[in-house]
Amino acid sequence: MKKNILRLIGIIFYSVGIIGYFVPGMPGTIFIILAAFCFLKSSPRLYNKIITNQNYGLVVKDFIEFRVIPKKVKLIILSFIWFFSLVSIFYFLVNLYFQLFVLILAYIGSLVVLNTKDNKETKSNI
Repeated sequence: MKKNILRLIGIIFYSVGIIGYFVPGMPGTIFIILAAFCFLKSSPRLYNKIITNQNYGLVVKDFIEFRVIPKKVKLIILSFIWFFSLVSIFYFLVNLYFQLFVLILAYIGSLVVLNTKDNKETKSNI
């Protein structure tokens, strides 16, 4: 039962992740990583399908197995975090509390990305 639930959640995450690659501003890789975590416990076949994908498989595998995000990918992630956070704050959110909330989330997300290793041997120093 638990494996079936994890497989279903993984399929949902995977679907959202694929959509995220085509919808501007919507993240894709994070949902693919979440799907891979679900498939790791529920479906080795689907997990292998993700980590062998030529477009995103290596990034997902390195993150899951070694907690590594390459520098180039980190820069892209940080650019997207701050671009969309600032656009939201200045153009879409009028409530100061929501603006502060988005700013805090962007800061926390940036810390997580920056504190992740950027290769398999050393700690990040961006």
